[in-house]
Amino acid sequence: MTVEQLKAEVAKAQAEAQKQVSETMERVKLESQLKLATDPSFIRLKAQAQMQQSTTNKLTEIDRVCEEIVSSMPVYNSKTRENRKWRPTRVYGLGKQIELLSGILAGIQYSTLEHKQQMLTYVGISEDLIEQTLEAFGQPSYYSNNYNIVVEEKPCDIDSLNQCLTLLEDALDITIDRKPTEAVMRQRFEVARVRAERMALEDQMTDATTSGQTIQID
Repeated sequence: MTVEQLKAEVAKAQAEAQKQVSETMERVKLESQLKLATDPSFIRLKAQAQMQQSTTNKLTEIDRVCEEIVSSMPVYNSKTRENRKWRPTRVYGLGKQIELLSGILAGIQYSTLEHKQQMLTYVGISEDLIEQTLEAFGQPSYYSNNYNIVVEEKPCDIDSLNQCLTLLEDALDITIDRKPTEAVMRQRFEVARVRAERMALEDQMTDATTSGQTIQID
């Protein structure tokens, strides 16, 4: 057998081997897909992921429509000297869905009457439920630069909050993937309190340095 014939045989053998490798890889891939497709745990996990994405998409769309309602119905604000804008005040740190939902509720709550009526009709929830939910979220303490004081927190009512969220899930036909727990909310409020007190102390020290006074730290 000549060298050229050997090269041809090697090339043929390599091509056949690669074909078998490709077929084996495809078989392994299909077997893996089949195993997943019939695995109840995987099916449940995939369903949860799709529900999560569906809820996020719906809340994003509601937020977009609310913003569109405000922009399409100009209402002049004499204080800012410009037309009203959609300003959703969101609660952060509790997941994307709570962030979007809280922003929608606050945005509707503090909108003008003309915009609010349109949004309530579109969203399909009551003003009372919006108010109850926002009240239940509470308000962590914060440092007010305007008044140089730590504004006291308004406690979260976790039971009322989760009841309101359940009602909102039903009204909006959504499933919130991660509802707040008492432990999470307690930690959130504690972090906010420590931060507010630190800012207040830093402000006092800055003022004292400017005036030449001494701050006594207990």
